[in-house]
Amino acid sequence: MNKFIAIIFIFIYNNVFCQDPHFSQFFAAPITLNPALTGSSDNDWRFISNYRTQWQTLAAPYNTTTLSIDTKLIKDKKEGDDDNVLGIGTNFMYDASFFNIVKSTYATLSLSYGQTLYHENEDKHRINLGFGITYGSRRIAFDELNWEDQFTTDGFNTNLPTGEQILSNMKPYISLNTGIIYSISNENKIFEVGGSVYHINKPKQTFLEDHNQVIPVRYVLYTKYYKIFDNNFFVDVNSIYQQQASIHYFIIGGFLGTILNTDAYNMSSISVGCFLRNKDAVYPALVFQKQNWRFNFSYDVTISKLNQSFIKPHSFELCLRYGLNKLNAQIKKTSCPTR
Repeated sequence: MNKFIAIIFIFIYNNVFCQDPHFSQFFAAPITLNPALTGSSDNDWRFISNYRTQWQTLAAPYNTTTLSIDTKLIKDKKEGDDDNVLGIGTNFMYDASFFNIVKSTYATLSLSYGQTLYHENEDKHRINLGFGITYGSRRIAFDELNWEDQFTTDGFNTNLPTGEQILSNMKPYISLNTGIIYSISNENKIFEVGGSVYHINKPKQTFLEDHNQVIPVRYVLYTKYYKIFDNNFFVDVNSIYQQQASIHYFIIGGFLGTILNTDAYNMSSISVGCFLRNKDAVYPALVFQKQNWRFNFSYDVTISKLNQSFIKPHSFELCLRYGLNKLNAQIKKTSCPTR
């Protein structure tokens, strides 16, 4: 890569594309959605791994991988319900783009506190608050780039200096996040609305030592509605609106599913759905659950102008979730899964 292209790329990267990685299956990456969702599982421990590859067939695809672990500490119980719950969890994310030249790593520690407000008939009204702190690091593999000063009669010699001393890898940063959730639920349904804010402190992030370059605040607002019917069919509807700097999008969609096995120790279910990301993509999705294991798959069908390119873009996501319970703990088939 010559010097001109590299500098243009870095300029664009800093000024336009410094956005957080995002997932089509936002509902399957709870800690990246809202720190208040930490410990929101029905299981004692929850392990989630997400993988997304975006624009795989184009020149410079994006690949994002996460691993999260969270649990909840029950402080108090009243009438069999979890009244006061403290959740704690961590999330690790690795993102690579531009031929794996730009690499980002994130490590997040999050805490949440949930409190049942009151019961209205069979419905339980609840509020959750969350806080997270993220350690982030981004770097460019300059040794994999070719520069004008490295060109010799025998081609590029990467052992020579680049002549671009101004360029450097950005220093690690600390980012602060917070969120809130209000939910109404009973044994067969749940309605949830939440909001979160990421990068409250606007940490510095630049390759050019520009103190004015910071990570813009990311705002998230989402809803979830889940209901099980008497015939063991269920619906799961999710929506999200997200804005970061001048980039914003809206996603809405849902699943129709059925519970295949109602045995408390071996419950399984399958659901299919479809989602729309405005002016960007439509993506079908599949979820299969077997006891404490859950597998998600989705494939983005691009509807933007990018779909007019000669080589069609391909993007898909995988999610593997495992919930660990205490020995001999049962799964309540009538309990609506939160995440």
